[in-house]
Amino acid sequence: MLVLEWPTIRTLLGDGTVFAAVVLSGLGLVVGHLLGGPDPQNRTVLALATASRHPGVALVAATSATTQAPSLVTAALLLAFVVSIIVSAPYAAWRKRVHAAAMKQPAGPDLSLS
Repeated sequence: MLVLEWPTIRTLLGDGTVFAAVVLSGLGLVVGHLLGGPDPQNRTVLALATASRHPGVALVAATSATTQAPSLVTAALLLAFVVSIIVSAPYAAWRKRVHAAAMKQPAGPDLSLS
């Protein structure tokens, strides 16, 4: 799909579409992270889920809600999907390091009465 839509995707570069996709994905990561609760794993999962969008569902919603050419809508959604992956990659790597460091920490003393 990316190869087939590349000529149309190129028309979207430089008009603010990439910037909007970066902002949307970044805000999704921040909101998901902040609202993820105290469990670090839940926080990571919610942040990544909030930042990502399923392109198939978005395509159905967008094509039914707009009169734009279907090719332009498809190109914009594919571009937003790729940008979301690129924006989320550093966050996912950071959270992986955080989880690995937490697993290496020794457990505290067992204070149970059993």
